[in-house]
Amino acid sequence: MQIARQTGAEAAAREFRQRLRNRLETWLSAADANGRPKTQQLFFYDANWGTVIGSPASYGSDTELNDHAFHYGYFVHAAAALAFEDPEWARAWGPMVELLARDMASADHGDSRFPFLRAFDPYAGHSWASGAAKFADGNNQESSSEAMNAWAGLTLWGEATGNASLRDLGAWLFTTEMAGVEDYWFDVTGELRPKEYTPSVVTMVWGGKSVNETWFSPKPEDIHMINWLPYTGASLYLGRHPAYVRRNYEALRREVGGEEWHSATDLILMYRALDDPDDALRQYQARATALTTDSGNSKANVLYWIGNLQTLGQVDRSITGNQPMVAVFLREGNRSYVAYNPQPQPKTVRFSDGMTLDCPGRSMAVRTRKAGSQP
Repeated sequence: MQIARQTGAEAAAREFRQRLRNRLETWLSAADANGRPKTQQLFFYDANWGTVIGSPASYGSDTELNDHAFHYGYFVHAAAALAFEDPEWARAWGPMVELLARDMASADHGDSRFPFLRAFDPYAGHSWASGAAKFADGNNQESSSEAMNAWAGLTLWGEATGNASLRDLGAWLFTTEMAGVEDYWFDVTGELRPKEYTPSVVTMVWGGKSVNETWFSPKPEDIHMINWLPYTGASLYLGRHPAYVRRNYEALRREVGGEEWHSATDLILMYRALDDPDDALRQYQARATALTTDSGNSKANVLYWIGNLQTLGQVDRSITGNQPMVAVFLREGNRSYVAYNPQPQPKTVRFSDGMTLDCPGRSMAVRTRKAGSQP
């Protein structure tokens, strides 16, 4: 929807917007189109467990209360994208969206319906995936990137709807979890793991151990990609340390024995683009016709991501902005400053190097400063 709108494909954007609206409303309503109560594709509140459960459930989200942030984060993130396009929809359906947000991360210690922050662990600095955690090694989290997707969804929804407290909660969860991901899952500095641990990534962090394996696949491609997906603008944190991105990609390449990827090719190429978008595009073009994508991805999204990074360059974490939805990129000495403003009023973003960027309401803006020029 967003790609179609930004590229001027208005008919496609309208079609995607309607499909997204229909899909969300199906799940966020307990009645069907005729007003009759439903038994499937709905959420219900279980007072015994203090939780909202989606039915049909998956991965033990009902019996074990697993993965609530992972699952509901997709709903909230999608709702935030629709809120950008359709503020009236956000006002009408916002209470249900924010009920899901409360389920996965209520910030109220006195909330009578939901526990405080659900599975986010402020002491550990990251969240956990299991609800019951009935394991000798404690709780665990595999897909740190899906946790990040959830917190990005909270931040985007709060900003799009003017809910500053929810935006700030999402931003705190996102930045705190990001620090945990960079240390525990990736060790981007290479200084934290014991020398005998040789893999480039920890795929699953437990309370009592860290492992390089998944719940679902022994393939190297899957062992890596589970901490990358889904790719959105919020995924740019994965590129904050380009040297580590290269190290991680090269480790995957050695584990596979080359570039004949056996799964997750689209996700691998998008990760590659965070360090070397030219090579990512070369690989994409070599297999574009036969390329299949993850069920939450598309060829349009892959090419859009690679093409933008090829133009903008690598993520430049040394420059920050005074608004939550900003990013800075560096390519051949040229810096590009990008801002996303889902609110109706225009904003002027001020960056830490003195650069300013005017961003109209409900839009995205970009400004590039050539190497050697002043802000």
